[in-house]
Amino acid sequence: MQYYVSTLPNNLTVLRVAMPGVKSVTALALVNTGRRYEEEKFAGISHFLEHMVFKGTDKYPTAQDVAAAIDGVGGEFNAFTGKEYTGYYVKLASRFLDTALDVVTDMLCVPTLRQEDIDRESGVIVEEINMYEDMPMRQIHSIFEKLIFADSNLAGPILGRKEVVTALKSEDFQNYMNEWYGFGNVVFIVAGDEEVVKDEKLVDTIARLVEKGGESRKSAEQKDFHNAKYSQNRKQIVYKKTEQAHFKMGFPAFGRTDQRKYAMSILETLMGTTMSSRLFTEIREKRGLCYYVKADMDYYQDVGVFTGYAGVDPSRVNEAVETMKKEFMALVDEKPVTEQEVDSAKRNVIGQLALELEDSQSVAIWYGMKQLLQNGIETEEELVKKIEAVTLQEVQELVRDIITEDALHFALIGPFKDADITAI
Repeated sequence: MQYYVSTLPNNLTVLRVAMPGVKSVTALALVNTGRRYEEEKFAGISHFLEHMVFKGTDKYPTAQDVAAAIDGVGGEFNAFTGKEYTGYYVKLASRFLDTALDVVTDMLCVPTLRQEDIDRESGVIVEEINMYEDMPMRQIHSIFEKLIFADSNLAGPILGRKEVVTALKSEDFQNYMNEWYGFGNVVFIVAGDEEVVKDEKLVDTIARLVEKGGESRKSAEQKDFHNAKYSQNRKQIVYKKTEQAHFKMGFPAFGRTDQRKYAMSILETLMGTTMSSRLFTEIREKRGLCYYVKADMDYYQDVGVFTGYAGVDPSRVNEAVETMKKEFMALVDEKPVTEQEVDSAKRNVIGQLALELEDSQSVAIWYGMKQLLQNGIETEEELVKKIEAVTLQEVQELVRDIITEDALHFALIGPFKDADITAI
């Protein structure tokens, strides 16, 4: 795949990724803002705005008009919000690219943000918050982040708080967009059919379409963030009557630009992303303690966390917690990472990458996130070379740097009080 990066006079970055043999195309707008950039009095506004851009724009006045424009050409559209980014995309047959560009630029630049729509949609978001609060499997991640990032906006849930989202006004959204949706803080990506993506006229078309945003969209540049700090609190138990106990434990690590991330992808894989991983083998296969168990590495600009999590039978929760903790600590001395594990994990990461980049939507998000959050592209080929170059020594050094009992943070939700969890 070839890619092309252009910076328009209004500071908008346009990224084109040409995919041979593909007849679809994805238009994606990525904005470098999310939960960690919000003032607490507007907690959840990034996610709420993601909903609102689909409720109507200058050219497509209602939600039905937006949907009909995409449905009419057999396309797909959606959006997503994280702690540090927000994205809006349309995916469709490349012959209808003009429709995708028109809709996405309208959502990015001129959403109507009517108060009556805001009032109605606030009820939808309240129900979304309720839904996730009733899903302990999802809620455990929010509990853990609130524990480990207690003094940072990274601790706050992306959906925000009910009392905030029900009080937001149209003016709040307009002000938020003026502050954060300046073109210097946005990457516009078009990925897919190389015949249309390679055409230089595409950049001119995007430049013309985003002019409908007016002068306010030209002012804001990429924003700084406040450095996050890891909390000194180590343990959080949330009592809830559930059929399963869900827990998560983890260790402070590093941000997404740290060069140790390639070794981390190997460690993450061999610990808990596959059915042959250490956590899956020990906790599910050997002991039958859970249905799901996983290891993960969460990256942010300046910080990151290496974690393991599972949902288990409450009557065996201490056994499960103790087993996971032992598996993490065993990496240091009792069961150090082996050359065979590193080689196997490399093949897995490289193979998964090939599957991940099979369609235009995945490619748009993958390349776009690198441009937005790392300010530069790392191609699939470049990443594969860096993964292949990881050594056993690098993985073992990473273990020694991160895995210490004093750094372990632990959160659990289930029918327990603090004193009931004796394994931590």
